[in-house]
Amino acid sequence: MHRRELLKWSGAAMAAGLAAPALAMNGGVAGDQLAVYFADASAAAKELGFTGEALQAALPRQALMVLAGSYTAVFGSDIENPEFIPYIPYFMPYLAPNPDTFYGIAPIDSQGVYRVSGTKGTETIAGVVMRDGGAHLGRLSGRRVGEIDLASIEADDDGNFSFLLSRERPADNREQWFALPAETRCLMARRVTKTLAERDGQWDVQRLDLPPKPLAQTLAKNEERVAQVLACAKTTFRFLLGYMNGLRAKGAEQGFILDEQTDYGGLVSQIYFFHLFNLAADEALIIESTAPAAKYWSLQVLDPFATSLDFVHHQTFMNDAQAHVDADGKVRFVLCASDPGVANWLDSGGWQQGGGLLWRWNEAAETPQPTVRKIKLSGLRAALPAGTLWLDEAGRREALTARAHFYKNRRLF
Repeated sequence: MHRRELLKWSGAAMAAGLAAPALAMNGGVAGDQLAVYFADASAAAKELGFTGEALQAALPRQALMVLAGSYTAVFGSDIENPEFIPYIPYFMPYLAPNPDTFYGIAPIDSQGVYRVSGTKGTETIAGVVMRDGGAHLGRLSGRRVGEIDLASIEADDDGNFSFLLSRERPADNREQWFALPAETRCLMARRVTKTLAERDGQWDVQRLDLPPKPLAQTLAKNEERVAQVLACAKTTFRFLLGYMNGLRAKGAEQGFILDEQTDYGGLVSQIYFFHLFNLAADEALIIESTAPAAKYWSLQVLDPFATSLDFVHHQTFMNDAQAHVDADGKVRFVLCASDPGVANWLDSGGWQQGGGLLWRWNEAAETPQPTVRKIKLSGLRAALPAGTLWLDEAGRREALTARAHFYKNRRLF
């Protein structure tokens, strides 16, 4: 791209409030690349219809968050010396991460030999997903090509475990071994806990078929890595906006729709329902579902960019251990911007248009179809059953304090 065009795009991005970081580079190749990224983010938002005042105000944070996450994924680990680094953590929750989950990502060469080892915890769900794609390739981590449930892994009396991953079983191998699919480009670790009584395990990944590279050789890859960061960030930013529009095209504004997540690394045993809501200030949504026996389920609120809202200090998410189930076996949530006093309140974060709801069911005895109906806030009490659990101001404060204590104790990978 000609420099004059770069300046034009940079100016367009700055007009949208996105280009300040790029301009701070004082020109040069790196500055040009950043200017192009922020300009493309601004252009993508316009092309895909994310042009409202609230959306424009949120764009700079979203663009920076995706860029920071891409940097972490590329520079935080190396394909020759991989490790599980934090992936979409609580402070960069784009891609709709489950607040109860710690995600780790590690780049993988499917021709390599790896050992995953550590100590098991007492998580509700723990596993390693083998995925195509990855930030180290300049693109989003993609489809699931394999999965290992940590519950199936042998461990000693102290919970210590170890297993090998490779295309073929190494000669004279006596360890636990799993085949590495040829399409594998990264490993994603998942650890899900839903109460303070559960304990997170600790895992590590090592490459066995290559010696560690000298630091100078690793640093020599910096220019290549910068390009990977920017390519991954651009791809991810556009993907998120396009994904939300795709849900809209599938009818997610009319009710909850089931959306297959295999292409995005979803768990084999988990199904995902999405709904995109539109709310006036005096309205609320009542979300209702049968609550069948399940290993895990949760409901969370997303902003219009598929980013999880603050779940540590605000009740924007609840799991099956946190939510109150009514006497008729159904669970009901109320979504609105201000606390209506319902125990199962979900805070919309002030989003009125384009925000989303994501309901996960893991190993459920049946697949219930959640329903949603819009009402006036003034008619909320009349719209809910007599057995609804309500909280006064002191009760809400206690619930939020307990919530913050739980998530602050485990929110870092």
